[in-house]
Amino acid sequence: MQEHTEKEYTTKFDWSLWRKMLAELKRHMQKVYLLVVVMIFNALIDTALPLMTRYGIDNMIIPGDYSGIRTFSLMYFLLILFQFVNVYLLIDIAGRIETGLNFDLRSRAFRKLQSMSFSYFDRTSSGWIVARVTSDINRLGDVVAWGIVDLIWGFAMIIFVLGVVFSLSWKLALILLALMPLIAFISIYFQERMFRLFRQVRRFNSMITHSFGEGIHGAKTTKTLVCEDANLQDFRELNQKMYQSSVRSAIVSALFMPMILMVSSLGTGIVVWIGGNAVIGQVITYGTMVAFISYTMHLFEPFSNVARLFAEMQHAQASAERVFSLINLEPEIVNNEDFTEAWQQRPMQGKISIKDMSFAYKENQHVFRNFNLEIAPGESIALVGETGTGKTTLVNLICRFYEPTQGIIEIDGMNYHEVPLKWIHSNLGYVQQVPHLFQGTVMENIRYGRLDASDAEVIEAARIVRADEFIQNLPDKYAYKVGEAGNLLSTGQKQLIAFARVVLADPALLILDEATASIDTETEQLVQEAMHIVLSGRTGIIVAHRLSTIRQVDRILLLHKGEILEAGKHQELMHQKGRYYQLYMNQFMQEVAEEEFRKEA
Repeated sequence: MQEHTEKEYTTKFDWSLWRKMLAELKRHMQKVYLLVVVMIFNALIDTALPLMTRYGIDNMIIPGDYSGIRTFSLMYFLLILFQFVNVYLLIDIAGRIETGLNFDLRSRAFRKLQSMSFSYFDRTSSGWIVARVTSDINRLGDVVAWGIVDLIWGFAMIIFVLGVVFSLSWKLALILLALMPLIAFISIYFQERMFRLFRQVRRFNSMITHSFGEGIHGAKTTKTLVCEDANLQDFRELNQKMYQSSVRSAIVSALFMPMILMVSSLGTGIVVWIGGNAVIGQVITYGTMVAFISYTMHLFEPFSNVARLFAEMQHAQASAERVFSLINLEPEIVNNEDFTEAWQQRPMQGKISIKDMSFAYKENQHVFRNFNLEIAPGESIALVGETGTGKTTLVNLICRFYEPTQGIIEIDGMNYHEVPLKWIHSNLGYVQQVPHLFQGTVMENIRYGRLDASDAEVIEAARIVRADEFIQNLPDKYAYKVGEAGNLLSTGQKQLIAFARVVLADPALLILDEATASIDTETEQLVQEAMHIVLSGRTGIIVAHRLSTIRQVDRILLLHKGEILEAGKHQELMHQKGRYYQLYMNQFMQEVAEEEFRKEA
């Protein structure tokens, strides 16, 4: 069950949330102030241009006197040039604010994710996290940066234009003012409906994206189960819903601008009618009426922009809530100690003591109750048992990926709550059933065990675990790119690279989580040899599926329902002829049957 699912967020405007968002702009306030100045100048020039037109009509065109045309043209050119610079600056500054804000939020989100406990990633969908740090943060950066542009320009234009039109003719200005509530109502009504529909479209788009992802990752399963037609039908239904929602949103969007233009044209018509009579009666000049017509369009646009901005902000609240819910997360496992140089230099002996430990993923669903275990420094133990007996959970508790609900876990005689978490993890090597390789070269993936290692040290680590043998046969040897998650290598090759990485890191505590469960028989021998090499001289805990791979460990623990049912060396447990004996013999007979089948084939 995933921790996060999509939900409908509040449609009420949340000022406290946007105050948090504006607080994120502190590092960019100089750019914000500069952008405000640029937008005010932009609005001033937009307001001044119709006045220039009015001057040209009244003082040159109507009287037929063009003696000042050069000065007028120069002034007009300078205004246009100044506007060109302003537009360049507003795009540049707003773009820098947007990218800077995105950078800050992503950095904070990634830093938070690095501090989160292992359990968080167990419960949380990777898709949920990726959506938060990509599309949601992009949306916030866009709304905030360009919202400043629209807001400052919109309010400045409304103030400047109203001031000018009242100075030119208060009667015509009242006509424009009377149309403002109608424009505001239409803008708010349509913007709310549009963004409600856009939200629905995005929700279906997200579902379609998820469906595509599942279809790609589950292609083999779909084909082997012959479910192509069923999947296609499900996708068609989802795509149909997306289509219908998109059509509805397109219709509403298509109606919005004609409505605004209709009211704007109505205002223009009234201005022309009343203004024309005023021109005939010589109450106002012809240039003044032309300026009024231009201001009619100028005044309606900022109203529409401001209404659109508030609708966008209201809709972007869902993104803001999701992003801040990630940034404000608190890790379940808190590191109480600083990873000082003294701790960095302190070696781990690898002694582990578990005393009266209890643990439950959910209340009253205990995996362990009053569990006790002592592991000596340098001892190798294997954890075996049926699925769900707590093998991997015990390993995760020892690694402090989770913490016990009761009891104590000690490392080298110290309660591991009282030592730096990084000290534990810096002395820890972990090889999974299918090890994760990063997209890059073989050299880079092995060096991930110790980033300051030289090429020679990386190659030596690969030689120790005999990974060098297959690496030398790769097209580019150590420069060979392994592909996404190492998918250009076999599972056995990935395991050997993971073992080389561990050798390079030289941890005191090594965890092998079913490291031979997914490899072929031929590669298993190489991996077993690598296991013995990396286990030498360090404490090792092996979660084992193939019991034949753990016969040489110091101690085998058979877990059953969170308890140690049997413990001892392989030969000791076989002589007891208990549950371990039964498990081993069942596996042995199965392997013999598989080998005979392969020979016959």
